[in-house]
Amino acid sequence: MAVSIVSPALALWRRRLRSDWRDGPRPLDQPRGYAPGPTPDRVLVVGSGPATGWGVLSHDLALPGQLARRLSALTGKGADVDLVATPFMTAAGVARELQGTRLSRYDAVVVVLGIPDVLSLTSSREWDERMSGLVRVLLASCSPDVPIVLAGIPQMQSVRDLDNPLGAVLDLRARSFNRATRALCRGRARLTYVRLSTSGLKPEHDRSASYVYGHWADLIASRLEEPLTSRPAHLDRLAQQRRSRPDDEAERQADLDRMRIVDKPAGAAVQRIAALAREAFGTKFAAVTLIDGDRQSVKAGVGFEGADTPRAFSFCSQTIERSEATVIPDSFADASLDGNPLVYGEPGIRFYAGYPLESPGGYRIGALCVFDTVPRDLSEIDTSLLHSLAKLAERELALEARSAPSVQAEPLLVNGVPRPVSAQPRAVPAR
Repeated sequence: MAVSIVSPALALWRRRLRSDWRDGPRPLDQPRGYAPGPTPDRVLVVGSGPATGWGVLSHDLALPGQLARRLSALTGKGADVDLVATPFMTAAGVARELQGTRLSRYDAVVVVLGIPDVLSLTSSREWDERMSGLVRVLLASCSPDVPIVLAGIPQMQSVRDLDNPLGAVLDLRARSFNRATRALCRGRARLTYVRLSTSGLKPEHDRSASYVYGHWADLIASRLEEPLTSRPAHLDRLAQQRRSRPDDEAERQADLDRMRIVDKPAGAAVQRIAALAREAFGTKFAAVTLIDGDRQSVKAGVGFEGADTPRAFSFCSQTIERSEATVIPDSFADASLDGNPLVYGEPGIRFYAGYPLESPGGYRIGALCVFDTVPRDLSEIDTSLLHSLAKLAERELALEARSAPSVQAEPLLVNGVPRPVSAQPRAVPAR
């Protein structure tokens, strides 16, 4: 009876919701967040509702950026948070959205679902079955030491325009979903339930979207701190090895090709980032490079005239083989560089530090690097700063890719999942 009463009103509200989403503030940048620091943990956030950042213009202010900073503050390490989210993703559609996503490379997974299922009047039995199926997929696909957080549904009456009897009816269903999710986590060490509550928010902040996302990020980060910091040393090493597995070359190249940025002049922002890197590290040279086929293409070079380099001699080709910084204090002491013409000829590289740049699909496509003709001591190199500058360069390259005319007709990859540019992560989170 309740369903028959609320269905007509809910259909009208859903139509208005889609219009609000299209016209309202939402993130338009790359669906990622990061915080600088050593040996960054990699976290995947997947879902809808609060995951998609409605109400702010950047994912840096939404859940990905807020979660990265909160995690880094708790763990003392860096954090890279990737996002796979669409505005109306339901529990039934997650497996499809995750198709192609390399779950094995993540240190933690956060699932944020429920609001679209409530609005679709999904039954509690269907919700339980779908979430149970999703959990089985995640447990089978993620590495055995990876924690999985299942976020509960916020109070439905806090969603815009649902502070009314309709919201109260929907909240009853949301609570039943949360009970089922809590029960699903019970007795499973790797699963943790977190309710995205709005209680405890200060009145002056309760309508600030970025503050709410920060509050939710605190709740999630507090549950991830212990599993991410208390791993035995051998599991920590295994996690680093997972993150640093070389990308499949064919898929990596295909993702770079989709971006349509090779051999095109770098934008002013990318050039400034390269110049800032050279100044920050006090080196003679700096560059943003792309590894394209069997060559290294210089997207932006400072201190030298950019020219293609055979990949076989490229320092940056080594950099994309790992997920962290590659630092060569003295190339003369590195046996793998014996006979390299970039070392023993021009420009005579003795010192190199580079950080991999990722495509929107999560493939390592190039590097931000600084290098010099004199060796350096390893202790002088701030890899956290290099990480931060690389992430800035990544964002600018992603913007260049999105603005390329041909990209509008081609799907981009979001964590390995093809998705049209027009369907970048969207949703209406609870307020």
